[in-house]
Amino acid sequence: MTLRMTVAGARMPAEWEPHRATWLAWPHDEEFWGDAFESAKGELVALCRALAEGDALEMLVRDPAGRDEASGRLDGLRVRFHQIEFDDIWMRDIAPVFVRSDGGLTGVRLRFNGWGGKYDLPGDAEVSTRVATASGLRTFRDDLVLEGGSVEPDGQGT
Repeated sequence: MTLRMTVAGARMPAEWEPHRATWLAWPHDEEFWGDAFESAKGELVALCRALAEGDALEMLVRDPAGRDEASGRLDGLRVRFHQIEFDDIWMRDIAPVFVRSDGGLTGVRLRFNGWGGKYDLPGDAEVSTRVATASGLRTFRDDLVLEGGSVEPDGQGT
């Protein structure tokens, strides 16, 4: 099945195209992560260090304590922190989908339904709107229920 990702004259870039920043979220719920809590944070730090060679990092944190911890562990990296309510850290699915057009970058806020109600976690359905606001970009809302990470664009609109 082919889904045309050209919206109002915009196109969703391919994952391998250069981009301005990567949006991430700092793990915060030890009960949710269980024994993997510390290793999840360690893996995220390694990912951030790999991404930081070319990308600015935009990091969601739940509270000042999370910001302090993340800031300390990501010392030396260009990270801009945003205190935003979220639960899951899977930003590919819960953040806006960014598209390009002649008018610049735009955030498309899709409806997120907790992976079909399987993981309906507090705050995740609102992350798209909150990140769009924090990005400072123009945005629009589409009622399509879709996780952003479920599509793999080729940069040509397909």
